[in-house]
Amino acid sequence: MKKLSLPIVLFIVAALALSLMAPRAAANRYQLLIYNLALIYIILTLGLNFPLGYCGQASMGHAALWGIGAYTVAILATRFHWSAYLTIPAAILVTLLCGLLLGLPTSRLKGRYLALATMAFGEITVLVLLNWAKVTGGPNGILGIPAPVILGYAFDNHQKMYYFTWVLAVLALLATMAVEHSKLGRAMKAVRENELAAEVLGVPTYRIKVLAFLLASVYAAVAGACYVYMQGYVDPMTFVQFESLRVITMLYIGGAGTVVGPILGAFLLTLLPEFMRGLKDYYMAIYGVGVVLLMIFMPAGLYGLAHKLKERFSESAYVRKTVSVPNGR
Repeated sequence: MKKLSLPIVLFIVAALALSLMAPRAAANRYQLLIYNLALIYIILTLGLNFPLGYCGQASMGHAALWGIGAYTVAILATRFHWSAYLTIPAAILVTLLCGLLLGLPTSRLKGRYLALATMAFGEITVLVLLNWAKVTGGPNGILGIPAPVILGYAFDNHQKMYYFTWVLAVLALLATMAVEHSKLGRAMKAVRENELAAEVLGVPTYRIKVLAFLLASVYAAVAGACYVYMQGYVDPMTFVQFESLRVITMLYIGGAGTVVGPILGAFLLTLLPEFMRGLKDYYMAIYGVGVVLLMIFMPAGLYGLAHKLKERFSESAYVRKTVSVPNGR
């Protein structure tokens, strides 16, 4: 297995250390909510990274999988009074099934046809959540979702929920690192680079693409569980198509097909708008222009830019070393 470079390891360790101190730095309950959302988006973006970043599949329905996981937890916790020990595994199983139903037919599609099919899945999911009022509560959603209780400890406020979500985000990160450096991760990258060549070399491309959707479903289910337990309620409008586009933007801004990229993108695009709200009516325009410029001038994302700068610095250092001539003294 390929070892991680020292800068990446140091970045991950520093990010984990700083993130643990985030609740103490929060000035109020709203800031804690934003920090919780940042962790949830990190889990979501890490999951989308499998089909879109590693496998190159244009998945546009990730928010729908997120919503399915969230509603599964909400329904089981409020109507059947299941504990978190049961609701989270059940959400994973239900979302896996839906991800399988999505992945089996759409993995045979490519390009814009795949994007349209997954987008249609997202729209259908939102319509079901809105109109199946007997089960989902319709436009009003589901209220009164109890806080999760783990080993007798209730995560009943935003600070406690932060650490609950933090643990799951770290587990998601470790799982992503393991997959990236495994045979499955290498197969996904081969499909992304050249699907026909990968198939000729014996890579089961169809199976790999379906597995990518299933991995994304697991991460979306976990993110959905964290979201409903944090908010205490859920409604369909949280999982509209715009949320899928938001997560895609996070992935590409940070750097698709990397471990660090989803963390950078989710963290930046969750916190940056909050710092810009003082600009009032102009902040959304500036935010949108900034995202477009980043996508144009940094197609490989922030991680790609850092990697390119590192390579140039290494090249410059090597050139200076090779052209220097001893004076013979």
